[in-house]
Amino acid sequence: MKLRIFFMVAMIAILPALAKAQKVMVNKNGNKYHLQDCRYAKDATAVDVQDALKNSYVPCEVCKPPAKANGAGVQCKGKNKDGARCSRKTTNRSGLCWQHG
Repeated sequence: MKLRIFFMVAMIAILPALAKAQKVMVNKNGNKYHLQDCRYAKDATAVDVQDALKNSYVPCEVCKPPAKANGAGVQCKGKNKDGARCSRKTTNRSGLCWQHG
């Protein structure tokens, strides 16, 4: 019983941190947003993904930041055995899901 209460309290403490929006970097003269370690994020300021999307920024093709505010990611670039594009979503920087990456 004590263990169950401990886990419930721990989850309540962790949930706000998980709900925090992911930060991306935007340049004042560009129309794309980047991950912090992207080579194009030099002299950029941090904003939430939701704010970047609201202000018509698009994801960088080099660093592939999340394309949705909820962190759902982008469609996998991989191909299935039949040659069709994979339908899974990924937040992996390579643009590939767990199966193709």
